[in-house]
Parts: sequence; structure tokens; C-alpha cells
Amino acid sequence: MSGTNGDEAAIARNLNAMEDYALPIYKKGHIAVVGEWLAWPVIRQAGGETHSSEQFSEYQYPAEKPIHQNNSLNINIQ
Repeated sequence: MSGTNGDEAAIARNLNAMEDYALPIYKKGHIAVVGEWLAWPVIRQAGGETHSSEQFSEYQYPAEKPIHQNNSLNINIQ
């Protein structure tokens, strides 16, 4: 939740900013993946529905950790 203090609108803006890179990355022959996209099914199955839920805190980083460890490139946007 990088710098958002759990503010859902700020989180949505950050996610939209990351998604803005999906098409340009695809056009270069790659697939953009946001770790949170992978974590939400786990979080929801555990009963979480928001970024401030206990389940989000418990599962977000462990669920997305494998993608950070096993990919060829991480891009951080500011």
C-alpha cells in the first residue's frame, strides 16, 4: 500500500498508474503483472474485501512473493 496509508482512493490511483504500463509492456513482448492481482483471490477466499482487512495484511505479500522472486524484471514507478 506504498505511501497510501490504506486510503482506498489513493490505492486505486496507484493501481491505475501501474496498469497504464500494461499495454506498452505488452507491445514490447512482455506481460505486465501486478502482484496484488495474484493476491486478491487468496485474500477474498480468506474473507477479506478491502485493503484494510486483516486478511489483506496477512496474505498480500506472501501470496505475491513468488512473482517477485521468480521473474526477470521488476519495475517500480513513482
